[in-house]
Amino acid sequence: MRPPQTYSPPSFAAAAFAVATIAAAFAVPPGAAAQGKYDRIAKRDAQVTPAADSTFRNDRSFERSIYDTPTAPTFSSDLDPRKVATAVDSFSREMKALYAVLLSEQRNLPSVRTYMAEVNGYQIDADVLARDLQTARTVATYEPQLRELDSGWNKTSRRLISIPGLSRTAEQAIRTVDAATKGVESSLDIGGPTLDRRALVETSVLLRSAVRYLADTIEFSSAIPADADRRDLRVKTNQARQQADRMYGLVFDAARPDRTYLIEEYRTFTQLMNPVIGKLRGNNDRALGRDVRNVQEYQRQFADLLLIDRGIDRDQLGYMVSDLQQDVERFFNNTTLELLRDIPRNEEALASGNAFYGTFQNFTATMASSQDPADWSYAYQFIDEQWLDFQNIFREINSEQARADLKEIEAGMNALRESLNLTGNFDRSAVADLAARIETNAASIKRDAESWLRQSRPSYMNVARADMVDYELKSRDFHEAVVNGRPLRELREMETELFEQWKLVYGHIKNADTRERAYLASSARDTTPAFREVQVALAK
Repeated sequence: MRPPQTYSPPSFAAAAFAVATIAAAFAVPPGAAAQGKYDRIAKRDAQVTPAADSTFRNDRSFERSIYDTPTAPTFSSDLDPRKVATAVDSFSREMKALYAVLLSEQRNLPSVRTYMAEVNGYQIDADVLARDLQTARTVATYEPQLRELDSGWNKTSRRLISIPGLSRTAEQAIRTVDAATKGVESSLDIGGPTLDRRALVETSVLLRSAVRYLADTIEFSSAIPADADRRDLRVKTNQARQQADRMYGLVFDAARPDRTYLIEEYRTFTQLMNPVIGKLRGNNDRALGRDVRNVQEYQRQFADLLLIDRGIDRDQLGYMVSDLQQDVERFFNNTTLELLRDIPRNEEALASGNAFYGTFQNFTATMASSQDPADWSYAYQFIDEQWLDFQNIFREINSEQARADLKEIEAGMNALRESLNLTGNFDRSAVADLAARIETNAASIKRDAESWLRQSRPSYMNVARADMVDYELKSRDFHEAVVNGRPLRELREMETELFEQWKLVYGHIKNADTRERAYLASSARDTTPAFREVQVALAK
């Protein structure tokens, strides 16, 4: 049985805010309230997948791999393509079985839903690779795709298995795919999982920058009154910064140290950084809180890229909830009567503020009474629901400071969600950026394709032109629909139609035989991950 939601009286700041809200409500006049490859992009549930289209099976060379692998093959030349094909085919079958399990699982555990496109995509990739390898002369030709498949699943596996409340059947299905993955690695004679080196380099840059920002904030923050404390924190932070610089050098090094060595270096970093974070937790300084969150986020990302299994940190959750409560109280204290009068739904502000604050107290009580992360996840759902209502009411407040406070709360909510290994809510602004990216690429593709068609004049020239014009128009309509707040159901339908049109366009541009081919391929490489991210976001 799930623990009941409990509330206790809000803080003094919340009470003061409630008084202001009541006064504002009475002042309102009556009636004023108001990367993969295209065959990697999987369609959801009953939709047709790209695997059924020969375009996506036969033209894998059109795009370059996203992986920064050496130009010379690093797989042994003695590898048997048929043996590798058998191992990859086994992986594909187990992935298909996992997808069926997760389809059932998502009915009771919505957090699984976001991973469905990824899992289906891995199965599609493996199926295509297994068929290609059966007739291949050498495995080296498919090294980028094989390494991408191995690296991608190993990251997804660790996120999936960490979802609170996952059934034993689903856990066993994930472990079975893991075993099949090891079979693929054994057939390739690579001795262990593949790391995404490019992502490691990018994340190490972000991590060391975050540590440097934290060191600067510690030096100048007035929230650390004692000079001795400041000196101690600066020394420890500088040591962690040097280790972060070393980690960056190692992942960028052409010698490429193995995973075990990188994990040891990462653990050295955490031993230096975690005491600093522990001392700064609970500090009221907003800049310190922001910088600590950034360091923790990039730490988490780096650990995920090294495929380090991680559980849910109970102490970290407690600190995060405490920080969020302080952010909410700060927002209450910065909200005046004059500001409340201009909020369209100010008569609902009192109830929303009290309910949102109470959900944090309920979460803290749940953590104190239960050791089960599934119960913590369940209690978090109340926070998430009330946050949406709270955000909708106050996002139009006419104050830069209040809006800044809301962004701090939102950042804290995202960090708490990530620490619980939960997927996020639909981020319309992020999808709008992706839709704009697709639309921009569509215009570039239409322009470059027109130049190619004028020169080569293939027999299907008029059909290709019509398909590209239609694709550009659909991409513009989709972008505008996202920005204008169209409901998720409509966006999913529009994206499905847009993606089908994109497959037609891709079928044309892959045949380009002039200098525009390079430009078209570049636009296609940027379009593919954008579609993938949109589909994942719309699946939430």
